[in-house]
Amino acid sequence: MPAPGLYNAGGRCVPKIADPGVIQPMLSLAHYNLGDRVATDRVAEVYRATDTALGRTVTIKILRAEVTADAGRRDAILAAARAVLPLSHPNIAALFQVGDEDGKDFLVFEHTPGETLRAAVAGSPLNVRRAVDLGVQLADALADAHGQGFVHGALNPESIVVTQKGRVKVLGFGFPSLPVDEQIQSNPSLTPDDVECMAPERVLGARGDARADIFSLGCVLSEMLTGTQPFGAATAADTAVAILSRTPPPPSHLNARVPDTLDRIVERCLAKSVDTRCDSAATIAAELREVGARLEADENADTRMPLPVRAPRRRRAWLIVFLLLLCLAALAAVAAVWTMR
Repeated sequence: MPAPGLYNAGGRCVPKIADPGVIQPMLSLAHYNLGDRVATDRVAEVYRATDTALGRTVTIKILRAEVTADAGRRDAILAAARAVLPLSHPNIAALFQVGDEDGKDFLVFEHTPGETLRAAVAGSPLNVRRAVDLGVQLADALADAHGQGFVHGALNPESIVVTQKGRVKVLGFGFPSLPVDEQIQSNPSLTPDDVECMAPERVLGARGDARADIFSLGCVLSEMLTGTQPFGAATAADTAVAILSRTPPPPSHLNARVPDTLDRIVERCLAKSVDTRCDSAATIAAELREVGARLEADENADTRMPLPVRAPRRRRAWLIVFLLLLCLAALAAVAAVWTMR
């Protein structure tokens, strides 16, 4: 018999859906035991779950009812997700499965414990070397994805997790939460976080290519180095206007520890025109590695610099006494000679 308040769907106990627009907590889905709901957005509800077949923790996104009701939107999302199934990189949260069960469409992702990059920054600049190291990992992830024809389209500090070991994991490849044709400057449901790292061409409604991700990478680098969002504003519309019209100051103007080389990298990433923007994440990764190597060399040189050798205090004291006695002896000798005259 099903548990009180539950009904048996496909041989599994799940809660009754009181509101068709909201996904209620479920006990299981396919061979996954669902745990806590950890997030929600305009596209899906996100759960932590246990894969009973492989004995591992995963993250499951279940499409919201209003999304699955729109056949065109549903098919586009699932097709984009299936396309990235082969994508594998140590800095990208893997997509394991695209499935459907009991009328629910879901995606199973690698579980990525840690804190978001936004939480790691927490309004203060990161150590410059750490920021560069994280930037290298992000650029590597984008370079690999772009090399296989995939564009993230929504990279920002909330879609990046930093593990306890300092490893970056990019979330959301193949699962855009914001459709390209959203009216960004007039949609009241959007928040600044939805558009804070969006490339100008995306703000204007274009789909964008790999260079849109590089603009987003520039925004992330800038925030890691300064502790502030380069285009931060109170509303999504104001953020969009800032992206289109404002040129943020170089990171070194807000953080004196940032070298000019990093300023130039961020500037090239944040070029508003796609024709002048850096077009290669692999190039950005290589340049960041060079900066990191120079920073490390400078730190090692500082630690190897010999300190001035100072005589022990006791030795210095005796030396002073000896010199005083020597002076007194010399004065006494002069006085004696003078007296004999």
